Amino acid sequence: MHIGDVDRLLRAANGLHELGDGVVVNSPATEVEIEIARDKDGSLVVFPALPMQAWT
Repeated sequence: MHIGDVDRLLRAANGLHELGDGVVVNSPATEVEIEIARDKDGSLVVFPALPMQAWT
């Protein structure tokens, strides 16, 4: 991963966080996990967000 890739991922994560600002829901906030995989050709695959599993 190159430094530019990291910067883009951080900006995207920040943008996603900002999307949640001002959103009102009737349920308590849920932590989510988003998995990202890097292919051999350097491309990234972003999997859908899933509720984070509680540590046991």
